[in-house]
Amino acid sequence: MRRIFHGLYNISGIPGSLAKAEREYGLASQSVCYPTKFGFHTDVTLSSIGGLAHLKAFIPEYDVFNFHFGYGFFEQSLADLTLLKRLGKAVNTFFHGCDIRDSKKVIEKYEFSACKACWPVACNANRKLMRAWAAEHADNVFVSTPDLIEFIPRAVWLPQAVPVEAMRSNAFATRRAVQGAVVRIAHAPSAPALKGTGFVKTVIAELQAEGVKVEVELLTGMSHDRVLQAIAESDLVIDQLLIGAYGVVAIEAMALGKPTICHIREDLRPLYPDELPIVSATPRNLREVIVDLIERRSEWEAMGEAGYAYAKAYHEQAQVARRLSSCY
Repeated sequence: MRRIFHGLYNISGIPGSLAKAEREYGLASQSVCYPTKFGFHTDVTLSSIGGLAHLKAFIPEYDVFNFHFGYGFFEQSLADLTLLKRLGKAVNTFFHGCDIRDSKKVIEKYEFSACKACWPVACNANRKLMRAWAAEHADNVFVSTPDLIEFIPRAVWLPQAVPVEAMRSNAFATRRAVQGAVVRIAHAPSAPALKGTGFVKTVIAELQAEGVKVEVELLTGMSHDRVLQAIAESDLVIDQLLIGAYGVVAIEAMALGKPTICHIREDLRPLYPDELPIVSATPRNLREVIVDLIERRSEWEAMGEAGYAYAKAYHEQAQVARRLSSCY
């Protein structure tokens, strides 16, 4: 049986979710990651960036190496990835955003973008080198959102793996009664500048000044469990307003049956399933979108069920793991 490695950065908990689901599918998989402040699960937690020591320790342990977020054991250098290939190991790259995105191209091409808000702070310094290496040498190239295919055309969109059914069955996933109450909106940006948080705060303040009964809870810097609890207790969820593709927060919100707002670029819609239930919004029309949803609160339950069905169909971690295993 081939032994499978997922690491070293546990972006949105995806490496941990994939390794767990692959084990349940019968594969010998482990996530080996540096710790995160959000408390995402990983099978092996590395206490420090070990470089050569970690590489030497893991070479005999694994046959397939899945590197997430554009770095290997030597961080920006890709000499270790090349060495693994020469040793006969399979090497797959998983890109999640700032590790591959061409920020200057994005700023020039799109009206709304996270790059305009933060460039060049969040960009991986080796992203140009990594794009070239992956295009030529990686056994498989995966991206977590379809907007990233633009930067490496041979890439395949592998939907983010989320334990949808397990989240749905969790005790805190019960929908709260909202009729007549203040509308509670959850917004959980890991990086507020990239997700358009400033626009969210401005719009909510404007609506409150006009007497609209609405509030927003900003869930930044909290543990993953705390974020899920807050989403479960909310009425609506806003993911991001700048990137143009939905992320893990939107999937989790849908899994918990919450109507979800997120900027979906029109050019990306053909890449998504037709039944995508997310309500798209940009900084320009966020106010109108929120007001419209508040006026349609009788439809929230049906919208939430549509979101859950979509998340289960396309993001359930067991299904994503089966799809990934066919590529090994």
